[in-house]
Amino acid sequence: MLQSLTIHNFAIIDRVHIEFEDGFSVLTGETGAGKSILLDALGLILGNRAQGTLIRTGADQATITGVFSKVSTALQSILQDTGLSVDDTIIIRRTFTAAGKNQIFINDQPASLQLLADIAPHLVEIHGQFDRLLHADNHLKAVDAWAKVQKDNLYQTYADYKKAKEALVHFQKDQEAREQKATALKEKIAYLKLVNPKAGEEAALLEKRSTAKSMQHMIDLKNHLDQLFEETNAFSSHIRKIQGAADKIQNHRIEFIKKTADTILIALRDLEETGQTLEDLIESDSDINQIEERLFALREAGRRFHIESKELLPLLHTLEGELNTIQEQPHTLDEARIKYEQNKSFYLKEATACHEARIKSGQILLDKMKDILEKLKLPHAKLVLSYQDLDEPKWHKDGTQSALFLVSTNPGINPGPLHKVASGGERSRIMLALKSLIHSDIPTLIFDEIDIGLGGSVATAMGDMLKALSKKGQVLSVTHSPQLAACANHHFRVEKKIESGNTTTEISSLSAAERIEELSRMLSGKTINEESVAAAKALLKDGALL
Repeated sequence: MLQSLTIHNFAIIDRVHIEFEDGFSVLTGETGAGKSILLDALGLILGNRAQGTLIRTGADQATITGVFSKVSTALQSILQDTGLSVDDTIIIRRTFTAAGKNQIFINDQPASLQLLADIAPHLVEIHGQFDRLLHADNHLKAVDAWAKVQKDNLYQTYADYKKAKEALVHFQKDQEAREQKATALKEKIAYLKLVNPKAGEEAALLEKRSTAKSMQHMIDLKNHLDQLFEETNAFSSHIRKIQGAADKIQNHRIEFIKKTADTILIALRDLEETGQTLEDLIESDSDINQIEERLFALREAGRRFHIESKELLPLLHTLEGELNTIQEQPHTLDEARIKYEQNKSFYLKEATACHEARIKSGQILLDKMKDILEKLKLPHAKLVLSYQDLDEPKWHKDGTQSALFLVSTNPGINPGPLHKVASGGERSRIMLALKSLIHSDIPTLIFDEIDIGLGGSVATAMGDMLKALSKKGQVLSVTHSPQLAACANHHFRVEKKIESGNTTTEISSLSAAERIEELSRMLSGKTINEESVAAAKALLKDGALL
């Protein structure tokens, strides 16, 4: 519960310290006295953003301190997980300057703004005419809270379903990417196969091109050799005769003739072999245009893949290997699809069970709300719970349907959405009826002027309901209604004072006599008379506080 709130140099507040009690407390005061400022200050220690413009004029910084007692073990666990040592009391202090310096402390230990926002739902819940409980997104949760629907299995199966769905989407995207890659690989492989590169082909082509460019000279050389070979037999015969004659002469001075003849014969044989080689080269495919075209094709393919032409064949083998790997992928996608369908089935089973439970309990909730709304002077109110099946992308952890409270407050009018059909006062009463039925684990509930536009017996009934709520936890209400205020256990008055040209807001806890005075003011305005005092006493008597 909120034990105390201390505000220093905030807006028009110089310094205010408030000690709160269990039960039902009200804060009253004239319009502009600073009641909303108190809630704004409380909001800052619950994680709202601070603005330097909220610092009191002339001050360097503002400080707000809140003390919360009877802290739940769940909240203690959250704080301990962040490294903060706590017991069943939490002191939150926040200071901020016009320059933007912001400091947050929990039990004198530094903390972050995000941590404040995380723990706020465990400390205080603030309601108003435009309460989030009335928003369509929260209607299903409201029904489940009333019905006490057990959703542990639903939450687990939803988490499993969502995880399996994410895995399936991942594998589907991966499969699409693999198919796109396979298509690209096939195109590259088809192109390379069309080029049909061979190992060492470019070097061979370069040699052939060099040879082809010398072809005419080779032909001339071959012709000369042919002419030589036509005379070779006679020439060879003469050389052999020279060898024979030289062999018969036993004179070392003649030996060189024999050696020269041998050399000539060897040269002739070499020339014959060269002639044969020339003939083979000339007879081979030596079209220079074909060679150039082939070289261009190989080099163009190399440029396309940013490699040398000699690397084309290895690239082809690499690409074929990659394609085989992709095509041989295990059936991961099929397995993911099966797992997704299984988890989806488990989730739908749990969602259906929870939905059936909420339909059954939801009608009981509507019946009880009707009884309460009759007490709040809405005897013709007709409430309907409308459920709508959602498309799969909109399924959520609470199920596969949305819920919407439809209401009609006048006979003959078809029920419509709560936020469109009901007036501000009607919405306040419907919200309070819901809150009175739905138990909250939040230790402190604050209601901000939910009585606007209401008065008389309606405000009294609303006050009785807030007082009943305070038996479950601390309830604070900012109100302009004397009937509602008279139902409270504790009464605080917020006043704006002007002294020496300075405006300040003060707050005080009222005694029984002071309560009579404040209620008299609220009943009659600034002029308090016997009639208003008597009326105030009557209100307090009805509230069983005198």
